[in-house]
Parts: sequence; C-alpha cells; structure tokens
Amino acid sequence: MSKKRKLSDDPPQIVSPYFPNPQGPCCYNSSSQLTTSFFSTPCSTLAMSLLGCTLCRMSPTGQLLKGKIVEVESYPGSTDGASHSYRGQTVRNRAMFMVPGTAYVYTIYGMYNCFNISSSVEGAAVLIRALEPLQGEVVMEGNRQARRKEGAKQLKMKDLCSGPSKLCQAMDITKTLDQVDLTSSKEIWVER
Repeated sequence: MSKKRKLSDDPPQIVSPYFPNPQGPCCYNSSSQLTTSFFSTPCSTLAMSLLGCTLCRMSPTGQLLKGKIVEVESYPGSTDGASHSYRGQTVRNRAMFMVPGTAYVYTIYGMYNCFNISSSVEGAAVLIRALEPLQGEVVMEGNRQARRKEGAKQLKMKDLCSGPSKLCQAMDITKTLDQVDLTSSKEIWVER
C-alpha cells in the first residue's frame, strides 16, 4: 500500500552558489534532452514513444517543473478530420509543419491552452493530454490556484495535470512557447 503524497510534500530546495537564482536550482541538462531523431517518427509511433517520458519546464522563477507523460493523442494531419492541419497550413497551425520536436501551443475556448509536439509527417502532432507530477508540485499547484475561481474545491494531486489545459496551467505553458524547438530549448523540453 503506497502512502498518498500531498502537494506540501515537495522535496526541499537545494540552493547552490553555481546558479544565479536563489529560488530554486537550475537543473537543465542538455545530455538528457531528447533529440530531433527521437521526434522524427510517424505521429502514432511518436505518441506511444512519448508515454513515460518526462516533460520539463523551467519556470520564470527558475524552478524546474517535471511531469511524466501518461496520456497522449495523435493527430496524423491531412488524413484526420479532427486535426488542425486537415485543411492545410495556417498561421495558427504553422508549428505542425515545422521540424519534428516543435511545440504547438494553441488556445481553446478563448482561455485554455493545449500543448502538442510535431512529428515527422507534415502537419502531424501529438497532443499531451495528462502528466503525473514529478517535481515542483507546489509551484504547479500555485499556477493552477491562480486561475481557479474563488471558493473552488481544494486541488487534489491526481487532478493537478489531469487534462490538456490543466497541465498547461500547472506547467505555465503559454502561447509564448508556440513554435519552440524542444530539442534545443532551455525553457521547455522532453527527457527519457
């Protein structure tokens, strides 16, 4: 029987003289960042390969946020009527036509963001649907709480990143990250 983790159970922060931000360690490690060759596969293959990988986001305050990818959805492009690229390239979906491993962030309902990763097929991308929080849960909770209505129920750990827009809120993924190359970015990347 496993003990339930509380959001307040975040591990203690390590302060290092080697990193300029005293609010948290800068843990960017380019050797574990996935490369273009990983993303250069057909959309459905990429979707399966991403399961179990870790999405990493360096917050504006220097806190590293990490979540294990546990749910994805593939949009193979021009063959899928539900894909944003079904009718071709537009300003909005340009990231889906860029090099494999490009972030595609778009807004739904005028207020929520969704995060996708482009694959090798032109116009194809994988929607990241849910994460299991691994690091920075307190920051993630604060990011989610800032967008919740006053009087809303207490957030549960299992609900922190349990949907496409919830994970974007928790990880502070905004439209500013649209078209970012995940293979070289120090703001957002994927690790095995």
